[in-house]
Amino acid sequence: MLDGRYTEIGDTGAWTATSGSVIAHAPSETHHGAISGQSAEVLLLPSRRASATPPNTLDDIDEAIRLSRQSLSEAADFVLEQFKPAELRAFDWPAELAAALREDSTLQINDWTHSRGIDKSVASREFRKVFQYSPSRFRLKSKVHKAVDLLISSEEPLATVAQKSGFSDQAHMCRSLVAMTG
Repeated sequence: MLDGRYTEIGDTGAWTATSGSVIAHAPSETHHGAISGQSAEVLLLPSRRASATPPNTLDDIDEAIRLSRQSLSEAADFVLEQFKPAELRAFDWPAELAAALREDSTLQINDWTHSRGIDKSVASREFRKVFQYSPSRFRLKSKVHKAVDLLISSEEPLATVAQKSGFSDQAHMCRSLVAMTG
């Protein structure tokens, strides 16, 4: 994010991005941005490397811009090597639920909503408004992204990747991967 402000909504959650924010997406990740009342200047860089869950920030935006004029891939490598975790604020409870689902693949949505005094049907409806799919679908997509990251970055057997990603078994993981990524 070079300048301005917008809300990024996708498989990693919902984040308010401002100048210096870095949001890196996995190859199969879905996302969209919502700009309300302000402009946003964004530098889009291609990369085949694994994603990084927001929030992240980059101190030297000017260097990323300079490199992008010479080579988009060099600029992408620079950003991916230089960004660091940031404290971008998730904008409301649907983003909190998304973060909880990413962190705990066994989280019971009923328990989460009950602990916050939110009706489950209201939570599901509001979550769908923000993310365009149900909390259960979001959880499955999060598991798939974990599996893809592990498959790219490790030599683990498929059964181990499935277990570490929160799937019941290797077959369930493989069916889900094929269904979501083709």
